[in-house]
Amino acid sequence: MVCRGWYPSFPRKSVRYDRSAQVISWESAAERIGELLESGQFASNVELAEAAGYERSLLAEKLWHLYHDFSDKARDSGYLSCLSGIQRTGFPEETAWLAEQLSDPAFRQTLKEEYAAFWTAYQQDRDLLRFHYHRPREIWENLKDLDLPRRTFSSDLSQVPTVQHFITEDEIDAAMTGGSSFAGGKGRIYAFFMENHTDKEKVRFLKDEYGIGGRSHALSGATHSGEDHDGKGLHYKKQDCPDVHLNWEKVAKRITSLVQKGRYLTEQEQAQYDKIQAEKELAEEDAIQAQQPEVEEETPKPTLREQFEQYKPVVTAAISEDAAYRNACGHSDRENAVIEGNAAVRRAVLGSKDMELIRLYSDVPEFRQRLHREVIDETYPKLHELLRPLSQEDIDTALCAWNGNIESKHAVVRYMKDHAREKDTAAWLAQEYGGSNSPFVVRAGSPEETQLPWPKVQRRIAQLIQEDRFYTEEEQDRFDNIDPIAIREALEERGIVNGQVADPEKLDNAPFIQQVMSDAEQIADAETEQTSEVSISDEEYGRSSPPNSAKNLL
Repeated sequence: MVCRGWYPSFPRKSVRYDRSAQVISWESAAERIGELLESGQFASNVELAEAAGYERSLLAEKLWHLYHDFSDKARDSGYLSCLSGIQRTGFPEETAWLAEQLSDPAFRQTLKEEYAAFWTAYQQDRDLLRFHYHRPREIWENLKDLDLPRRTFSSDLSQVPTVQHFITEDEIDAAMTGGSSFAGGKGRIYAFFMENHTDKEKVRFLKDEYGIGGRSHALSGATHSGEDHDGKGLHYKKQDCPDVHLNWEKVAKRITSLVQKGRYLTEQEQAQYDKIQAEKELAEEDAIQAQQPEVEEETPKPTLREQFEQYKPVVTAAISEDAAYRNACGHSDRENAVIEGNAAVRRAVLGSKDMELIRLYSDVPEFRQRLHREVIDETYPKLHELLRPLSQEDIDTALCAWNGNIESKHAVVRYMKDHAREKDTAAWLAQEYGGSNSPFVVRAGSPEETQLPWPKVQRRIAQLIQEDRFYTEEEQDRFDNIDPIAIREALEERGIVNGQVADPEKLDNAPFIQQVMSDAEQIADAETEQTSEVSISDEEYGRSSPPNSAKNLL
């Protein structure tokens, strides 16, 4: 962080871009805030008393907005049923009720369980919400934070010392970068200042561009703030702050500085400006070429497909390193990642300074659309898998993958059968995995890379084997989970070696064989008992006897 002008102990000017600014790390800021809290100088006694309730109120508002954005499908499914009580009155009453409920540990536990179920379902079906501006992960983290132990601070301050308000340098810069009050004014100002003009010419241009007028909400969007401009310059006003007056000479110098530092246009505006300039340069180049005599081309012009194959790897490599796109791939859903990806493709094309690529991107819709589609389709899955937060499922998947050798997995299962709880098993697993004592690495090369100590690997593999999850479904479908060595050892324990009965006594004493024999005897006894109970009369016997039997001859 950097020192900001509205803090009492810092100079009264914005220092974000000041060369003399003192940069303070967030660790140092946290340490200093802790010291102020301990000494009772950070907040008043009322603020400290209301802090816990304020935290619950903020979370209550987030949950209220989320719940009221449920689709009919989500309501019919019964998600967050513990919040059904916030449909009767209105926002103030319902959020107050919910904030009070959040102070109850039992209610929080129920809410966490129901919210976890909703969040899991929402990740698979975004139709559960009507709007998607909510931050489910942030709400989940806030909900968990309520269960953290709290420290108690005290303060003798009835109120925090009053700070003199003033208009900051950042607010002035932000107002200036809004341009004049006329449509297209910002673009005209930027284009003029990018050209070679004297200070007097810049002043004259600004006077003409701004004219006489003004606007409200000019500073930080504050209600009681405004900007006025006339023949003398720009005038800024804000409630409880001294007015700021800048003549046109100072305005011209300030805008020149903003343009030179690349801070006058936003990133999107800069990309659009670069595109327009590139199109102008291409048009000028085409006009010049049209005036020149035609010459025979020595080499044939590449086809559109060949040009696409040429530029696609260039753009793919560029957006794979784009910070905003990488962040979206790792920490947002695909929809948001695609939005950032499209912006990253545009930045990559315009930032390449390749006039032919920019021309194709601007003038050939099929080139542009295919570039966006294929580059994002190829990069998103890889970046998402590399950068998304690591879960227990990821760790289990890595353990089940083991070292890629199914025979090694069989050996692990056999060894763990008798040695799962022994201390030396961790070292044995490390040797079996790769022959070294290096930790077990999950998602190597990723910012989310995790290194597991082998005792932890031992415990988790034991659990997976016990739950019959160490072999993957694919391995079970291929019958790779059948271990010939384990079967052979089991048969040898029952007296069968190489398919031959080598020890009849051991075979007879095998629990499995004894159970089979017992079951067979029970079935035979039951059949015998049923036969002995059946009897027929002499008449019935006679009708069933053959015609030439001895009884019929008598």
